[in-house]
This record gives sequence, C-alpha cells and structure tokens, in this order.
Amino acid sequence: MHEIGKFNFDKDTPYERETAKRFSFSDSTVSRRDLLRGTDKKSERYLEYPSPSQLYLKIRSNLVSKHDILGTQNTNSDVNIDSFKIPYGAKPILYGAISRTSGDFSYGDGDLFYDLGVLLNHYDNSVADTASKIIFRGIIGANVALVDFTSQHEKGLFLVPGSELYAHNVPKESDNLSYYLQELEAEFSNRFMNPGIRQEFVNGYNLIKK
Repeated sequence: MHEIGKFNFDKDTPYERETAKRFSFSDSTVSRRDLLRGTDKKSERYLEYPSPSQLYLKIRSNLVSKHDILGTQNTNSDVNIDSFKIPYGAKPILYGAISRTSGDFSYGDGDLFYDLGVLLNHYDNSVADTASKIIFRGIIGANVALVDFTSQHEKGLFLVPGSELYAHNVPKESDNLSYYLQELEAEFSNRFMNPGIRQEFVNGYNLIKK
C-alpha cells in the first residue's frame, strides 16, 4: 500500500463505478446501469436492471437461445435485479465507424448492418403469436453491442440485456422493415445512406445468406 498525504491507494481495494459514457449502455428509460466492479488489478463489467415481467423474460429467453444477447447472466445478483457480466471492451454501435481487419478477414459497415438485420429479425420473431408481432422501439444503436473478435466464425454483434423492454406489439401486417430503415437513417445518417449498406441490412433482415 502507498500513502500520499492522508489518502491510501491500495490496488486490492474493491470499487464500483460507472463505465465511461462513450462506451456505456446505461439507460435511464429502462433503469439499466453499466458498472465496473473489482480492483485495480482485476475488474469486471456488469449490466444491471430491474427484473422484467414474464412477457419480456420470454422475449429475452428466446433471444438468449439464439445467442443474440450480450454476456452471461449473473445468478448471484440481488433480488428483483437482473445482472449480466459482459465483455470489458463491448461498445454501442452508435458511435464511430466500424472497420476491423485481421489477416484476410475484415469487418466493415456492410457486415455490421447485415448482422444487425439478422438480430432485428430474430427480435421481431421472438414471440410466436398469430394475431400480432413485436417491434423494437428504442435507440437501436445504443442497444446493440460490438465485441472484439478475430475471425468470421466468431459472433461480434449482440443485443444488449434490457433491449427486450423496448418491445411493442404491432399488427401482424406491420411493415417493421420500413420502420427500421427510417430509424437507422436517423441514427446513423451518412453511415447508412449508401444504397449498398442499406441493402445489406435488408438482406440480413430477410435472412438472405451472403
């Protein structure tokens, strides 16, 4: 332990603090907190929010079964609080251009928006109902995470825990795809204006294989 004046700095002293804003998934609308816990030697990152109702749990469970939800659930969390341990470097796709290269493998905006289309298709179809379906009505880019990966065989894009709380029922004939195209244009502006990028999203949403 090192002492500077009256303050003690011990690398083994536990702490809890909010994740830096640019990388944070904290969201007051759904009471979700993005927290770092640990010591200076080792820290872990968690997302926590009040346990949702059974309807939302069903949506989340179905997405977990498809490996679409970020992180792993922490079974030791407080009562009525759902906690997920997430990768330290996960970040919202809303901020900054995406370009990854590893050897012969590259991952750019075309790949990202294709994978996003697949995620939103899974989201919309996560509840089997003959009379209606659901749609995501929140800030998409703040509820989808990109994590580090090094090959095309690894999954890099995930829905953030708590995104299930943005599900809204809509008529079965609702044109969710057109809604998402408008929303993504508003959120990503120039990044989503390229016709080729938009088509990648459409192909992903329609589950057209590359």
